[in-house]
Order: sequence, then C-alpha cells, then structure tokens
Amino acid sequence: MRAVIYCRVSTKEQVQNLSLEIQERECRRWCQANGYAVDRVFVDAGESAKTADRPEFQQLLTHCRQNKKLLNAVVVHSLSRFSRNTLDHHTVRGLLLGYGITLRSVSEPTDDSPEGLLVEDLVASVANYENRAKARRTVEGMRTAMEAGRWTFVAPIGFLNSADRGGPSLIPDPERAHLVQLAFMEFGSGHLTRPEVLQRITALGLRTRKGGQLSPQTFHTLLRNPLYAGRIAVQSLSVDTVADFQPLVAPDLFDRVQRLLSGQLSLWLPTPGTIRTSRLDDL
Repeated sequence: MRAVIYCRVSTKEQVQNLSLEIQERECRRWCQANGYAVDRVFVDAGESAKTADRPEFQQLLTHCRQNKKLLNAVVVHSLSRFSRNTLDHHTVRGLLLGYGITLRSVSEPTDDSPEGLLVEDLVASVANYENRAKARRTVEGMRTAMEAGRWTFVAPIGFLNSADRGGPSLIPDPERAHLVQLAFMEFGSGHLTRPEVLQRITALGLRTRKGGQLSPQTFHTLLRNPLYAGRIAVQSLSVDTVADFQPLVAPDLFDRVQRLLSGQLSLWLPTPGTIRTSRLDDL
C-alpha cells in the first residue's frame, strides 16, 4: 500500500517552531506502523485551512488524480490540518474516495467503518466551529480596538502602523504625510481640479508603498477617507468614533473637501478674462 502525506501550518511562527517537522515525522511513523510506503509529502507553510485553495493542497489533489491506481491513502496529523471548512472537507473527501483513496488521521480514530466516519464528521464539524468562533473573536477584538480609537488594518497612504501606545494604531509617515496634507489643502482651496492636484503631488513624489503612482480612483478614495481627519468610521463593524492618533487634516478642511467632491460647493477656476465653475466631471 502507498500513501501521500499532507502537512500544514497557518502562521510563520508555526513554521519556525518545528510544527511541520513534527507532523511529517508522526505521519511517517504511522505509515510505517500500518504498512504504508510514503509516496510523496506535500507541505503548505503559512496557509489557512478555511479554503481548499492552497498551493500544495491543490498539488496533492492533482497528484492523487494522476496516480489514483497507485495510491491508497492521504495521511494527515489531524483532520484540522486537512480542512477547517466542513463543506470543503466532505467535498474533497468524496473526491478522494472516487479515486479509491481514503483519508487517514494519525491523531484521531478515523477509518471507513460507520463509527470511524462518524468520528470524522464530528471532528470536521468541531474544526469548522473553532474556525468560525476564532473569526468572530477576531472581529470583536478589532471592533473593541476601533471603539477605543485605534486603527487595526493596514495604514493608508500618509500613515504608518504603530503599536507604541499599547495597541495597534497609526502615526504620520515622515515621507508622505506632508504630501497628503498638501493634496487636501490644494484641492480644498477650490482653485484646482482633482486631476490637477493629483498631477502636482505626483510630480512632488507621492507614491504608494510599492512605489507606484496613485490612480485617479485611489486618489479619490484618499480624499474621502475620514482617517485623515482623525475619525474612524467602519460601517461593517458599526464603528464611528474619534481616533486616538494625530490627524493629518483639520476637520473643517476635510469637510470642505467632501462638499467639493459631492458638488455641494462650486470649484472656481480662473481663465483669461473670466471666472468659471468647473464641471462636476472634473472633480
């Protein structure tokens, strides 16, 4: 009989603490004790089991399909390494059974008997529950932090993520903050269109963190972001509160920019001999 081994961890810390090595060692030991020759080992390092879209996991399925006449089992240290999504678990389990390949867990009493399949169903359901409960705790943690005025996501352009105040939050980016401030001031002055302001700050060196130029849509999103005025507003988490970090833009300037973007204020542009109001398309 021949088997393939699948190992997985979801974090870099687990990669470094020998978890993968321990999984493979225990799986090899189980294979030897149960009469399986190890055909190949597949390892996903730093991959979540919430989805089946994992590089090595997909390679494993391809290998099983191409070698279904030679393989008898997929061996994992525990079913939570295989999947934490009940639907994915049963879908892939059924796919493997169609190839004549069974799933075996080193640390759980699963087999193809009615009792073994019941245990597998229960373990897969528990793993799915734990994953959903963890996601809920993560969301609650983020909401609590934001309600305290801290920003827990990736910092927008002009800010940097920082935990100097005892939790995740933001500090001004010394390379970009002044250019973001300039963008708000120039557009808020009412004398330049949004494309003109974007062109000017791009020429002055404002770039994304990857070094690319800001697209018109990205620049529009920047001007709409209340974080720059020191306010955290996340509708999906029902959070709208004052931030605990230093704003880059005064609230009255931010509000003026929003009115200009919404067409509630006219943008006046001098032309030779005349004064005209810009078209809303220019904004």
